[in-house]
Amino acid sequence: MTYLRVALVCVLCGSCFKPEGKDTGGASESDATTEAATGTPTASTPTEALTTGSPTSETLTSGSPTSETLTSGSPTSETLTSSGETTGTASGVTTESVDTTTEVDSSGGSTGGEAVCGNSVVDEGELCDDGNMLGGDKCPGNCKGPCTNGVIDGNEACDDGNTVAADGCSPTCTRDGSYVFVTSEMYSGLMGGLGGADSRCKDLALKAKLPGKYKAWLSDETTSAKDRITPTGMQYVRTDGTLVAKNLESIVLGGPGDKLMAPINRTESKVEIKTPAACSQDGLAWTSTTGTGDVQPMVPCGDWQNNINPTMAVAGDIGVTTAAWTDGCTQLCTLTARLYCFEVPQ
Repeated sequence: MTYLRVALVCVLCGSCFKPEGKDTGGASESDATTEAATGTPTASTPTEALTTGSPTSETLTSGSPTSETLTSGSPTSETLTSSGETTGTASGVTTESVDTTTEVDSSGGSTGGEAVCGNSVVDEGELCDDGNMLGGDKCPGNCKGPCTNGVIDGNEACDDGNTVAADGCSPTCTRDGSYVFVTSEMYSGLMGGLGGADSRCKDLALKAKLPGKYKAWLSDETTSAKDRITPTGMQYVRTDGTLVAKNLESIVLGGPGDKLMAPINRTESKVEIKTPAACSQDGLAWTSTTGTGDVQPMVPCGDWQNNINPTMAVAGDIGVTTAAWTDGCTQLCTLTARLYCFEVPQ
């Protein structure tokens, strides 16, 4: 009888006994089935779903206007952002956002980079862009517009790459000055006469793409420089735009003082020729011409037809503005010197 009572007590107490760690909070078989199918635990209360023991997903928002989302089968996901912050979600799907944004302005051009001429977009630093890099059409070859690209396009009379007035080429690409320069090359007294000297001026001006026609400031035994240089009716400027003289008359005017407003020491390509001292050979230009533009009494190098020693000729000092610019030194015809080249009417 005693054994029967003990057995009955064990049976009755067993139905009330809950082993530690077991959940008897009412989860049903359907809950278990749902959890197995979806991979997401089912909870009887919201609090349970947020416990640390449940699978979680983390989403990081990038704030980027464009992103590429990658998915995986992992129950946990992280989307990497520039701030490195994470936020929890109830989703069981893994997502990862990768920023693939390319910044484009509303006109279709690139931002923050260099201007690209020929892409049909007027980028920063351009004045026009017609989709090509050809000159002579509605937009010049480097997309910088009229009178700024240094190339004579269309009906332009000149183009010196700037919009400065009174420098030889006006802001509207018309001539407002005649150019004068000293040659970058040096020659002996054997130049083939006055015509040979003029050809040297012409060739260098053409190579430097200077507009107009040019003659050498040079005299021989019978013809003076001032008679060879026909006035253009414009002021004379160096190739760098610096004013040299308002007209030819002011250059050949007699008397003391400066004849030029600036020395003619720039070449056809705007390069400055620096002279270490007066009458130094590198700073001389053949002239055989007086300060008034007339013929020198000395016959110059057989009228520029020979370089025989000991014949000599008068040369000018390119570093000065007094009459010595044309009548300052003498030199053997066997040595070399430069030429002054003046623009003349076409």
